[in-house]
Amino acid sequence: MMRSLWSGVSGLQAHQTAMDVEGNNISNVNTTGFKYSRADFGTMFSQTVKIATAPTDGRGGQNPLQIGLGVSVSSTTRIHSQGSIQTTDKNTDVAINGDGFFMVSDDGGLTNYLTRSGDFKLDAYGNFVNNAGYVVQGWNINWDTQSIDSSRSPQNIFIDPGMHIPAAKSTEVAIKANLNSGLNIGTAKTPIYALDSVHGYNVKDGTTKDENDTGITQFYTTSKNSVEVTEKGVDCASLFNGSGTGLNLREGQGIWVSYADAKFSTQGGTKFDENNLAKQENVIFWGNTNKSVTLDITLNGVHIQNKDIKSLDEAIQFINTYTVPQDSRPGTGVKAVKNKEGTGIDFINTNADGTTDNMKNIDLKVNVGNTAGELTTIDVKQVDDKNVFDWDSVKLNPVADNKSTHWIKDTKDNHIQIITAHKYIYTSSPVDLEPMYNPDGGKGYDNKQQNNPGTPENNYWKAIQGGLLTTTERTFHTTEDLRELLQRDARYGVDYDGSGGFEVDGSDINEGVKVTISASGEFIISNPNETPSRPGVPMPGTPAAIDNRKPHNINFNITSYTDSLGKVSTNEAFTNIFKGFDGNLNVGNSNRKSEQLF
Repeated sequence: MMRSLWSGVSGLQAHQTAMDVEGNNISNVNTTGFKYSRADFGTMFSQTVKIATAPTDGRGGQNPLQIGLGVSVSSTTRIHSQGSIQTTDKNTDVAINGDGFFMVSDDGGLTNYLTRSGDFKLDAYGNFVNNAGYVVQGWNINWDTQSIDSSRSPQNIFIDPGMHIPAAKSTEVAIKANLNSGLNIGTAKTPIYALDSVHGYNVKDGTTKDENDTGITQFYTTSKNSVEVTEKGVDCASLFNGSGTGLNLREGQGIWVSYADAKFSTQGGTKFDENNLAKQENVIFWGNTNKSVTLDITLNGVHIQNKDIKSLDEAIQFINTYTVPQDSRPGTGVKAVKNKEGTGIDFINTNADGTTDNMKNIDLKVNVGNTAGELTTIDVKQVDDKNVFDWDSVKLNPVADNKSTHWIKDTKDNHIQIITAHKYIYTSSPVDLEPMYNPDGGKGYDNKQQNNPGTPENNYWKAIQGGLLTTTERTFHTTEDLRELLQRDARYGVDYDGSGGFEVDGSDINEGVKVTISASGEFIISNPNETPSRPGVPMPGTPAAIDNRKPHNINFNITSYTDSLGKVSTNEAFTNIFKGFDGNLNVGNSNRKSEQLF
């Protein structure tokens, strides 16, 4: 009798504990970040009065006789379910939606505590603290670079009480309006205006044309509800993709267009032969185990230096550690490989990675003090009647201010650029492209205007001399601006042979390329196997009869653009429109198309 009463008492005690837990949950219903608990019950030990028996011949077994001795609360469990997020009137209140904790500290981060309560405030010194005075840990923004470095250890969040942020102009306006149900606005998508390959001229009707004149209405619907469009550029900020999503192009956003892989090879010659135990003069020396050399170059703005290079393979491996950007420095985007003769380095940049200038093209400077890959003389001496290399007498020939490097042929400043990719940046202001003679049509070539600055003839003359082979950003406002800039660069702005400059005979010119915009709204680029008739202008430094212009294969790589400071965001929607260009467009192939634009 007493045992049964005690078992009942244990149940009352266990449920009293459970009620205590629930009472605590209820009392904290308005506590910020509180997570409720649950009482977990467990049976107490049982008393075995009679053990179980096994079956025997002719007789079955018996179950044990066990008497339970009551219940107990074995544990309480904290339930970490998502609570409700509510709007408050305090701008320092924050909440976590999902997993995670805020981290706070009372000793500058040496000891960290975790909490879900985001009831924070600012103290008199600008520290971001909770109600207990513990400072919230995290990463403060670097206002000089407008960036947050999350690779460092979290620190006290501090907001200067005197700090202010200058006002920024609005970038977009949202309008809500009702459409009159009695009007028929149609369901068909409206394509952008079609454009041919000649700027400022309509090839179809043979008339001079200002394709960016927004003051003339040239899009209309006829009485038979057919759409009529004529040549006209459209503000690229108002474009939509094929699914009807706005590209939302903003000031400074844009794309990189690479027309070919950027390639450069160091100058050839005779490489030092370790198996030839004789004096070797003017040989390319990349170091060995007995004599190391210094590699000192600047590649795409990144300084690469190693004073203990012992082979060409070691130099290549070290250069390639800078290809991909790291937290502490930018990358080069350039990959180095051994040339087929095994005497030097082939540099290659496919322009397929990165969004900033340092990851595009090849900009190589061999610095003063570089001895890797330079020419030197290695003598021999006799030891025990045998020839051995006299490493003590070897004098390396470092690059100096008045001494050219062997890496680059015919250079005075030991510097070379291979430009095959250009950046195209949107501006909200109208762009006035200077006129340039176009062999596809338009105004004819007047030799008398060739040296008159600003004329179509003079601009063409500068283009065929490599005037567009620069890293200057291309700025566009309308579809016609972008179309014309793409065409000019494909023709005159690409170092197709990797020589570091335009060839005087015009062999880098790819004048047959055409960029147009179709009536259905696609940018189309074609690379026919043809060379247009040349006006009566000789290539610079050559007789008038020399004309080595020829079609070139194009290898497109389209990537987003952003500036090195990270102040301009990438626009993936705009980039994806032109991803249809990606890949090879060999001479004679039909064309490459962008996605449809509206």
